[in-house]
Amino acid sequence: MNISLKYTLIFPALALTLLVAGMTGCQSSADATASAADEKEHEHEHSHAPGYKPETFEAAVVAIEEQLRHLQDEIEHGHLHHGEEDLALLREFIHWLPELAGDTDMPEPEWNQVQAGSEQMLEQCSQLEQQFRSGKLETGIIPPLLAEIEKQQALTPFAVDKLTRLGPAQVSSEDSQPE
Repeated sequence: MNISLKYTLIFPALALTLLVAGMTGCQSSADATASAADEKEHEHEHSHAPGYKPETFEAAVVAIEEQLRHLQDEIEHGHLHHGEEDLALLREFIHWLPELAGDTDMPEPEWNQVQAGSEQMLEQCSQLEQQFRSGKLETGIIPPLLAEIEKQQALTPFAVDKLTRLGPAQVSSEDSQPE
């Protein structure tokens, strides 16, 4: 074989190999596995973050009650076509309760009640989710959730937004004052 022909074939192949390696990066399989695990963990962290945030604490409480009544109706009538999606939405609203309450002038003792109630409702939602998966739904699981959301409704007078209480002009001047 002619030497110039040999180099003519080798150099383009070598250049292509280097180009591909440079574009994809050199990773050992351990690095690739660790990277995939990190990415999966990152996605898992975000999977707990609710996708829809109600505007106010009161709006979240109302939405939770509506969702609970809807779920109760579905369970009682055996129409569980979207039960898991409905439960996921319910969990989203419950997740937001402490943060929404914290965005208001709610006193700490009442906020602690919101936090504790939210945790309790999320535990009950986990039980309900297990029932959905097993196909053995009991209507008795909804009344304790409704009782807890009634407690949350009793806390809505404490959830006064600064914007509602003071008005937009006063909120911005209050926020700009040094403490």
